[in-house]
Amino acid sequence: MIHLLLHFVVPLAIAIGIYRGNWFWPFAIMMASMAIDLDHLLADPIYDPTRCSVGFHPLHTTFPIIAYTVLLIFKKTRLLGVGLCIHIGLDSVDCRLNTCLLYTSPSPRDQRGSRMPSSGFKTKGGGGGGGGG
Repeated sequence: MIHLLLHFVVPLAIAIGIYRGNWFWPFAIMMASMAIDLDHLLADPIYDPTRCSVGFHPLHTTFPIIAYTVLLIFKKTRLLGVGLCIHIGLDSVDCRLNTCLLYTSPSPRDQRGSRMPSSGFKTKGGGGGGGGG
């Protein structure tokens, strides 16, 4: 839920911070960047909280992201480019946070022994390979 809120708060803060008295239209243009989330309608399921949208959805892949950064160059497209880059940046942060949370959460697989060869290694004497005697 915080992720969705940030998609509104960050562009609003930038619009108010830079454009002060005339913030509404810059904010509206940056909010138009939310239209790239229409590509979520192509996914099945449409919403999956564990799925990273960056690299998965068509408008969240490398070539469109390059195009979004090119929009930053030209004055007439800069606000839209800023909105799109903020959007992708927030989605990337969300992916990193979800990935970290997924890797630190216990899963049924964690209850079983590790699949790493070194973790199950036993010496001929039945010990764990440590020194001593």
